[in-house]
Amino acid sequence: MKLYLPSSVQNIENRLFEKNDVSPEKLMEKAAASFFDEIFPRIKPSDAVSVLCGKGNNAGDGYELARLLKEKGVNVICIDVFGSAPSTEPAKSFFDRYVSSDGALERDLKKQLKIIAVTDVIIDAVFGIGFHGNIEDDSNIYKIIDSSNNARAFKIALDVPSGVRCGDGSVGNIAFAADETLTLAACKVGLVSYPAKLFCGKITLLKLPFLTEALEKEFPDSFSPDGAYVKSSLPARLEFSSKGDYGKLLAVCGSKNMPGAAMLSCKAALRSGVGLLTLASDKSVINRVSASLSEPIYVPYDEDDAVQTKKISKSTAKYTSVLIGCGLGVSENKKEMLYHIITTAYSRLIIDADGINMLADNINILKEAHKTPVITPHPLEFSRISSLDVNYINENRIKVAREFAQKYSCIVVLKGAGTVIASPDGRYAVNASGNPGLAKGGSGDVLAGLMAGLAANTSVDVFDAAVCAVYLHGRAADVLKQKYSEYGFLPSDLPEEFAKMLP
Repeated sequence: MKLYLPSSVQNIENRLFEKNDVSPEKLMEKAAASFFDEIFPRIKPSDAVSVLCGKGNNAGDGYELARLLKEKGVNVICIDVFGSAPSTEPAKSFFDRYVSSDGALERDLKKQLKIIAVTDVIIDAVFGIGFHGNIEDDSNIYKIIDSSNNARAFKIALDVPSGVRCGDGSVGNIAFAADETLTLAACKVGLVSYPAKLFCGKITLLKLPFLTEALEKEFPDSFSPDGAYVKSSLPARLEFSSKGDYGKLLAVCGSKNMPGAAMLSCKAALRSGVGLLTLASDKSVINRVSASLSEPIYVPYDEDDAVQTKKISKSTAKYTSVLIGCGLGVSENKKEMLYHIITTAYSRLIIDADGINMLADNINILKEAHKTPVITPHPLEFSRISSLDVNYINENRIKVAREFAQKYSCIVVLKGAGTVIASPDGRYAVNASGNPGLAKGGSGDVLAGLMAGLAANTSVDVFDAAVCAVYLHGRAADVLKQKYSEYGFLPSDLPEEFAKMLP
């Protein structure tokens, strides 16, 4: 699914206005009609409907929608949250049209709150896609949104819930908690990003043909991957081919205390279709993993021996990708090994877990990599390498991932609900697959192994490999949720499921 920044939508609208393909009044009229067509069939004869209206263009949609509902006999009232007519045209003209049709309007805060408490449907038309500020705690709009969120009514947001910054998915100190968001013409990137997604409920895309078509002719700002994207990104295998055609992966994973991480990442890499997998790890890990997995080549070393770890760091030349960090542990020997691999390897490089933690002391070393490295931090790991507060990271996931990717010339896979994959060239994706069942130790090791296995195939773009891995990992979790439960499936169950989804 294509995702767009609000600024892109606004630019396309302005371009259409300049060409006289459509007027602002006609666009607003069509928008309100589209909302009406979606909402009216759901309204019961006994329903009381409240439309929260601000003073911008979103309010114009609300007033015209209310007028259309009133024409059909719906018991509807507009709540003017700012106590004045809209300040923009054509919103003001639709406000005047609503009032002149004897549409009910309430401006007294106490009465507004009483109406909200007993209404059946609340429609939010306060702030539109241009909102980027905060709603003050002591303001009337704060009290109205807070009251709406606590009301028994079914809540619908027009285009975007008020208080949500739909450019990046961040949220101010309060936002309208919609049961459903009817977004117009194009899905805005922030609506599928956390924490904003928590306030959107079900997201329904309403297309306006002329505007949607104009947007689709432009390159999308972003996208949310799906099965079709995976199919187009990962090539089918040729009948005449060999293991060398599908990549050689070196996994430097596992340690005496965490052998399971090596097992999980290797199992995932093997199920990704990689041509050849080599696991370099402590002897104790090799003994454990080799008892269960017959396919890899094993290179044992003593993790406490600096000479042996240095030898591993010099062995990357024959591999198309290198995965380092899953359960690796942290030590000076391993840090030296990591830094040497970053600065000397010409392989595609995926850095996970302890590999990321060891970057914290010298994050600029990423800029010395010969090929764009991929890092896969969760928010706490990202905090360690960025010096940003975890709460700030979670509230600005797209922004921080994109800025870090560009600053340090790497692909950032910022894990969590709505994983963000950002490339230094400006591309980024927001993943919508997956569920809380992935919140278990080992899930990240599986993702890293899958990603490194896909990246080993040099016919696949490394950014596409990262995005496909995130989507397949989440999609496998969604299948397993139905088979077991979010509580019940294991990270070790994931590889067999995502293997079925590959070309």
